Amino acid sequence: MGESVRLEPDKIRSLLAAGDVDDKTWSRDELRTLLNELLANTVPANAELSGGAKSIGDVLAENSPSLGSLIDIKNLCKQLRVAPETGIPEQVSTLVYYSAIALGMTRCGERITVLDDAQLLTGFQWCLSSEWVSDDMRQVFSDAGAILE
Repeated sequence: MGESVRLEPDKIRSLLAAGDVDDKTWSRDELRTLLNELLANTVPANAELSGGAKSIGDVLAENSPSLGSLIDIKNLCKQLRVAPETGIPEQVSTLVYYSAIALGMTRCGERITVLDDAQLLTGFQWCLSSEWVSDDMRQVFSDAGAILE
């Protein structure tokens, strides 16, 4: 994976203590907590090129995020989706994955994925249907979906 993601807070440990991550059914509050923990992590790789280390959440909240940082976030989350040992549920890494793609489209005017329009619309709709997603993130998915329609 290259850069390692440090996800060791007590909140994550207590959520994971219940057993196998793959078999766990996550509550809305647990998913929101794990999302916030992932967003608090530093963007890997190109962070120093865009003015210093920033959290994933900081990059995703910027009006003009670095395209390189969005690509790094997308790639990190793509890897996290298939790495259960990190303790991050697939739903959380998938949401941040699509967030980076949607922001590339809406704030940078660039497509940073090889997924086709139908696949992107399906992913954005899934993100919009997730009850634990913030209103700000919801707007990004809605705006990106409008670009494709």
